[in-house]
Amino acid sequence: MPPQNEAKRSDVVYVDSAAALHLAVHKLRQRPLFEPRAVDTETTGARPYFDRLKVVQIAVRGLPIYVLQIERIPKSDWAPLREYLAESRLNVLQNAKFDLKMLSAEDLPLNGSIKDTCLRSKLLHLGDSVYNHDLGSIVYEHLKVKLDKDEQKKFVGDESRAPLTTEQITYCAADVEFLEALVEIITAKLERKDQFEGSKIVARAQREEGFLPLLAALELRGFSVNEDALTELEQDVKLRLETIEKVLVGLLRPNLKQLKLNFGKPVAFIPTKFTEQELQTAFQLEAGTEAELLKGLVKMPQIALALEHRVLLKQLTLCQQTVAGVNPVTGRLHPQHNQVEKMSGVMSGSRTRVEPLENLAQSYRKVPLCLLQVNPGQKLLRVSFPELELRLLAFYSQEAQLLEDFAKGVSPTRKLMQALADANVKLTPYERKRVAEAFWHGLGILNIKHFYLRQWLYAERGLICSPSVTKTVQNLLARLYPGLSRFHAEINKRRYRDRCTLLGGLRWWKGASDRDVRHFLVWGSSDEVLKTAVGTVKDCPEGTDRIVFLNQTSFYISSPADQSKALAEQLELQLSAQLTQTYPQIAIAVQAEIFQNCNPA
Repeated sequence: MPPQNEAKRSDVVYVDSAAALHLAVHKLRQRPLFEPRAVDTETTGARPYFDRLKVVQIAVRGLPIYVLQIERIPKSDWAPLREYLAESRLNVLQNAKFDLKMLSAEDLPLNGSIKDTCLRSKLLHLGDSVYNHDLGSIVYEHLKVKLDKDEQKKFVGDESRAPLTTEQITYCAADVEFLEALVEIITAKLERKDQFEGSKIVARAQREEGFLPLLAALELRGFSVNEDALTELEQDVKLRLETIEKVLVGLLRPNLKQLKLNFGKPVAFIPTKFTEQELQTAFQLEAGTEAELLKGLVKMPQIALALEHRVLLKQLTLCQQTVAGVNPVTGRLHPQHNQVEKMSGVMSGSRTRVEPLENLAQSYRKVPLCLLQVNPGQKLLRVSFPELELRLLAFYSQEAQLLEDFAKGVSPTRKLMQALADANVKLTPYERKRVAEAFWHGLGILNIKHFYLRQWLYAERGLICSPSVTKTVQNLLARLYPGLSRFHAEINKRRYRDRCTLLGGLRWWKGASDRDVRHFLVWGSSDEVLKTAVGTVKDCPEGTDRIVFLNQTSFYISSPADQSKALAEQLELQLSAQLTQTYPQIAIAVQAEIFQNCNPA
């Protein structure tokens, strides 16, 4: 059905002078503090400090919509607007994190509680991978009004500071006109879901929105990366990789000339143009099917070594590309954190994946490497939660032996490592530790296909594990913790599909797969625990400024070097007390580690 309404608004006030700004703010500040204000921004791009603010739009009940072309007003005359935005009011925004960052970057911080129409729409449609949550889609779904977004493109990269056209003013006004009505409609639908399904989505939305200012502050502040350490590591890997490839080339028959590797999967890296006979002749393998030949090739130590180092090189190249995205104005990397998407249901966890790269570096050098830099005289602390995923798994599965081990202070990871050693699995002590940790990382146990675990070890840890190893570990787990097998078999039953995460109380989308449910139970709850911990630190004096980076399962804090040890001890005690109070049914452990090898920025 075609849209019946076009977005039009006649009561719009366009402001592009200091005098007009002063008058507009005077009228806005006369409205009661309890009335919500809808706020939006238009910018030349998405990079704070590098791209700049062009327009600020504000809509308040009982007043015209104000379209403030702030770029045409000297910054020395922005004080009235700064004071108004600093008032503690209820703010309604679309994709609030972006506006919070861009306003703060221009020294116009927005104060007060937040309602985000984008975030609430994602919670309303949790699990629907095809639904769009841009403002135009949301407005049309709930209000049947079509927004013309063509004018938005004209703002990007526009450095002219020319007065807005009539069309641009209309577009800017429409971006805030419907926000208040929109958030009320979406919230009402969420409340109905809560009422009929017994969930707590509205409460979850409020908690997520309360976390937005911290995420915006982290992204805006950014961090420095130890590029020297990355470059040195990359050079070492390249040299060793070249040496290994020379060895491989020497193994080949002249008719193959050179081995062309496809590193997508450990068992499928020989081009199909090579016939089975050629492969068999070149590597002197026993006759068999092509699949058997490929599996045989994986077992060759030279190729396994080449794969491991090629993975390291790939990840380091990715990190170098990330570093290339350093903001040219600040000289720092400004990460992006995920918001509620699809079945993940999480907001934290930076898309700049520092932790896996550190793990890979440790896998290669066998020593810790911190890629984040700190200021002179500072130390970096990483706060993590040992075996958190496994503790959550114990809570959801109610596996008796697993719960008993935690109650007695027994580490299931160490227990599995010992079982691997007793079973004479061909792994070094270091590899046993990494494999055991990976199984408790939400993979392997919750996914019956051991292939996914091998892929993950290969991509994230640089380790090559044969099918026999992963199968052996699965058999050991079935014997050590038989309840996990039952949990896996029953995961698709309704009692698990209706199961809440610890705080969220979210229900599953009807099209969600069993794998979605398994991952969400653990990862969704893990995210909530992380945010609870970060919120505890944030509420401490100078806590927000201390937090440097937020990962999927940990976060980093900067501390004066002479206070880092005491702060680490304080954090462990404080966070343990808070998490015990919030989650009394789960014995969550806290670990604050001091990185000794951080170079000053």
